[in-house]
Amino acid sequence: HPDMIVIQYPYDEFNTILTIPETYYSRNLLSYTDELVYVPWVQVGDPGEDVKAKAALRYIIEQPALVHADKTFVQTEGMRKLYVDTLTDMTGHREYWENKISVIDCGAQCTDRTDGMLVKSSKSKGNADHVSKNIQAGTCCMTQMTRKERRQLPAEWKVSEGKKLLLFVVSASFLIEYRENAIDKINEALDIILEAQDRITCVYSPHESISQLAAMDNELWKAYEKILERVQDDDRIIYDAEHKAGRYLYSFSGYYGNESDIVLKCVDSGVPVMLMRILEKESA
Repeated sequence: HPDMIVIQYPYDEFNTILTIPETYYSRNLLSYTDELVYVPWVQVGDPGEDVKAKAALRYIIEQPALVHADKTFVQTEGMRKLYVDTLTDMTGHREYWENKISVIDCGAQCTDRTDGMLVKSSKSKGNADHVSKNIQAGTCCMTQMTRKERRQLPAEWKVSEGKKLLLFVVSASFLIEYRENAIDKINEALDIILEAQDRITCVYSPHESISQLAAMDNELWKAYEKILERVQDDDRIIYDAEHKAGRYLYSFSGYYGNESDIVLKCVDSGVPVMLMRILEKESA
């Protein structure tokens, strides 16, 4: 019976693509610990007043882990405000969420624990620039690798000089929710993008979740396969089958598609985001 369990998966059974054993659902873990702590896996900067960034974040905020966890730790005060505001809109109990959601301070060594709260080590002496090497080691390695990979775009992409790159991302959850309307929307978007082929090159990078679609809904997968064939057969479209686009966000002039973790990275990198929507009349 551990004093504390820390989780990062917020969805429990409410995700159309990802899953974990039911034993590890947040509501079940409450029976095995004195304190359940949720730390979101998404690491992004303060969303500020960016409407699109906030919309992208809602899909990890409105989840069971936030309800069941005794405490939730986020990165910034701005992120905390977004979490509190979003959950208050859902429940109407602002004070409850104000007390439950805190900002974790990684600007100093987080080596001591008091009553379940992570606190600054006295060794930091209040120096805001001092960052624990233990906390940052993984991030630094990732940054160095990313910089190396960003020296040039993949040769197989064959990007024409002078054209702007548009990243087009489609998720399985979008297809599952809207089905035929989603298929029509994706084809319509490709038509519009290709009309501007003299100025824009589209990099079609389906979300990793798409790989699970065939096992979940074979009929829908067959309909989506026609889109995939269209993309692969059209040399005006770059098909990112290996999901490399996230390494080269600095090269893109815009993002179009569904809410995803890549949206948050684009916002963080200053890449303009356009979210693909199905209007009410289209889904009627």
